[in-house]
Amino acid sequence: MPAMTSRMQLSEGEANEATFLLAQQGDNYTRKRETWTFKVQREIKEQSKTFIPALQSMILSKIPWFITLRILGEMDDGSEFGAEDENTNNDGIKLAAAALATTLCNVTGMSLCVGFSFALSTLAGQAKGEMASRAASNVGGSVKRMSSSCKGSESTINTPVVFLLRGLMIQIILVLPVGIWWLFGIENFLISLGQTPELATHAATYLKILAPSLWVYSIQWTTTSWCHSIGMADVPAKASLLGLILHIPFNFLFCYILDMGYLGCAYATIMFQAVQCTYIVSYLFLYPKGRKRVLESTGGSAVGQTKLTLVKELRIAGGSIRGFCNYLGLALPGIVIISEWWGT
Repeated sequence: MPAMTSRMQLSEGEANEATFLLAQQGDNYTRKRETWTFKVQREIKEQSKTFIPALQSMILSKIPWFITLRILGEMDDGSEFGAEDENTNNDGIKLAAAALATTLCNVTGMSLCVGFSFALSTLAGQAKGEMASRAASNVGGSVKRMSSSCKGSESTINTPVVFLLRGLMIQIILVLPVGIWWLFGIENFLISLGQTPELATHAATYLKILAPSLWVYSIQWTTTSWCHSIGMADVPAKASLLGLILHIPFNFLFCYILDMGYLGCAYATIMFQAVQCTYIVSYLFLYPKGRKRVLESTGGSAVGQTKLTLVKELRIAGGSIRGFCNYLGLALPGIVIISEWWGT
């Protein structure tokens, strides 16, 4: 009997131990599942901070072009605002010229800006990660950094800003001759393609007005891509909303009040793009709160920077031939990707 009792106690002990192990395994499984769920939710939340404002910015930036076409269509219909034209045939030619000029603007100008910005999206994102890694590797030397001078901390290079300035340089070098071609050579080009002289003249006039908008757009889109890469996608989204709100008043001002006709749509396009560009650049580099956000978003504050600087970053951005080659190595495939615009 004593032997049987001890055997039963042993069996009960083993059963309790097995139950405990099963419960522990269940807790571990639940904990792992909760951890996995939490990671997915956190990732979705972090991604939504970028893709939702970026989507909003893309949609809002396209609406003004539809507004422009709508107003041009009203003029072509012979409404009261376009009634002063002598005949509807002339109205149709102007509408066709504006549509042709807008197409050339997208294909020969803005598509290049978008394609070249692919390189900045990659390089700025990598640079932000590099800044974070640099900050993590310097945690052990935090005491030493605190004892260093402010001048030493400010000598740290903000790599994402370097890539932004380099991207702006390359964009300007790219689109400046395109805009000059619009100003002086586009009419003969259209005639050589078989367009009638009248249509070519009207389209060239419209495109000449849009030339400054190309230069403005190159700066706007470069800074927009950069904001997306460093986690400040809300800034271009707000700029797009502001540009959309002001685009309709701009069209009425130039087309109807100032009586510029179909050419007023081109001036309105310049204005709404200039508003967006001015808002983004002013917020990032002039507004104190924006400068502070840039410093934090790029990782500059994590490596000891207390002030957003541009001079030394500009010197590095423009003084590296290898840096330009690396940038172009990523930008040129972006042009190939965006070449679908040329087919439409």
